[in-house]
Amino acid sequence: MGIVEIRDLRKSYKNKVVLNGLNLDIRAGEFWGLVGKNGAGKSTLINILCGVVNKSSGTFSICNAEETALNTVKREIGIMPDVSELFGDMTGSEFLFYMMSLKGKHLNKKDISSLFEKVELNVSMKAKIKTYSFGMKKKIAIAQAIADNPKLLILDEPTSGVDPASVIHLQNLFEKLNQGGTTIFMASHNLDEINRLCSHIAILNRGVFQVSGGIEDVINEHTKKIIVKIQCHRPDDFNISSLIDRYSLLEATDLYLVFEVKTQSDIPHLINALVSCGVSIFSVALQKTTLEDIFLS
Repeated sequence: MGIVEIRDLRKSYKNKVVLNGLNLDIRAGEFWGLVGKNGAGKSTLINILCGVVNKSSGTFSICNAEETALNTVKREIGIMPDVSELFGDMTGSEFLFYMMSLKGKHLNKKDISSLFEKVELNVSMKAKIKTYSFGMKKKIAIAQAIADNPKLLILDEPTSGVDPASVIHLQNLFEKLNQGGTTIFMASHNLDEINRLCSHIAILNRGVFQVSGGIEDVINEHTKKIIVKIQCHRPDDFNISSLIDRYSLLEATDLYLVFEVKTQSDIPHLINALVSCGVSIFSVALQKTTLEDIFLS
């Protein structure tokens, strides 16, 4: 079984359908990015998986436990809570201590200091959470989620509202955790972040997955044409007519040639053909469909 398995999951509020028959398999070690417009159902899906919201129908399991037995695997799951619902009158250290005690784990002062350092939360451990900035609240929520080295980490917009330097640090932290074996399911509006960190993507649109799968597979599936831009120097006697019969030339300047090819396997043949004609090649840039193109479609 997978770390997360979702089958025909549905959620409605009165007459409004929010999730409409979702199916998804997340395997150990994968890093999934969940993307969707506001109101697409991302937070609803995450809240169902976390046991905060009840589903209408369908099934799901986490770490081999059915939804009715999630308490048996709670120590294996790290969940980033909604920062608007943090205990504002607690200090950051009290919050971490309390949240881990719910999982039966004791944190000492050294453990808490280490967690502050991991997320670069530069604030006194005695400061109350209600005095934190929005970005600081995100960091303490993330620190709580990773405190017991979970097998599965569930994150909802972990870097939104965080300063740029901290975004980079947190992204590096998530990448390191994933490389260490932690499976991550992260909702994000940042497609660049998804593209950088994630191995897989699920795009939620009007309650259904518009696409889901490995990022490279998704991109290749939606790439209808491949554009190759070749920076080069052509000899004076270069005759491009022999190439035009085999490859579609889109643009030619003194500095580069731009071709359209049907598959990536055509590219080495194109390069070899150019070199055999005496062309000196300096760089080759491949332009394929992007995640943004797929999302907007």
